Amino acid sequence: ECGDYVIEDYPDHTYLSTYKFVPHQDNDLERRIMENHKKHA
Repeated sequence: ECGDYVIEDYPDHTYLSTYKFVPHQDNDLERRIMENHKKHA
């Protein structure tokens, strides 16, 4: 679990690469997930 979105902790989408949400996830998907993470903090 990442917890709340904090820009200092998660400056870009790469923190999501350690989590596998779908097979063959790419940077675009991780960016979209990060945008949703920002909204739900």
